[in-house]
Amino acid sequence: MRWMRIPLLLCVLAGCASQNDYVAPETGKPTYSSGDAAGRGVPNEPLVVDRARATLWRQLIAATEKTSFVVEGADQSTWTLRLRYTGEPREYIDCGRVTSKVKTAKGERNYDFAASKAYQQYELQRNDKLYLVDRRMNIDVRATLVLESVAPAKTRVKLDSSYTVTRDQAVQGGGGQPFAMVDKINFKDSESATFPNAATKCRATGQFESDVMGLLRR
Repeated sequence: MRWMRIPLLLCVLAGCASQNDYVAPETGKPTYSSGDAAGRGVPNEPLVVDRARATLWRQLIAATEKTSFVVEGADQSTWTLRLRYTGEPREYIDCGRVTSKVKTAKGERNYDFAASKAYQQYELQRNDKLYLVDRRMNIDVRATLVLESVAPAKTRVKLDSSYTVTRDQAVQGGGGQPFAMVDKINFKDSESATFPNAATKCRATGQFESDVMGLLRR
């Protein structure tokens, strides 16, 4: 029956009793340096910019238009800007590495790739059975920036971001019917999360936050 195959294929993706392996990302919280106009900054702390809040707001909106970030909300009454990024995940998250070695009559093939890679097709081998995996990763990152006036020509900028990572895997081979699985995780910029099936741990690299805060220097 089809449902009986699901634990087996999850085991295949997780590398159970096979030559497939997974290396988790390094532990520790990501940091970013937002920097001021001179490039100085304190990791993961609000940034104070030597510009009036209204001036900084206009410059920030204009700078965002030249990036891949989408403005989902801009409320000047609360000085709150909401940005969103979807697409290539590799720069913004670290999910460790996936490795796999298969050996057939045609020779030996080795796979070693970043688990945050947007797309990878690779092979797995278990009990002399060969499986072909199509693996896709996508991220949806939301950022909220709040501008606070601390002086006529000084503005404090606070940034909060959250991540949704979706993994889509399709498996075929091994003498059975193809199998597909889509799962997702959510975490904040200072956190990490692990997929429930075929466990893969992902964490923010801090690059997204750095890119967003970099808009203040444009």
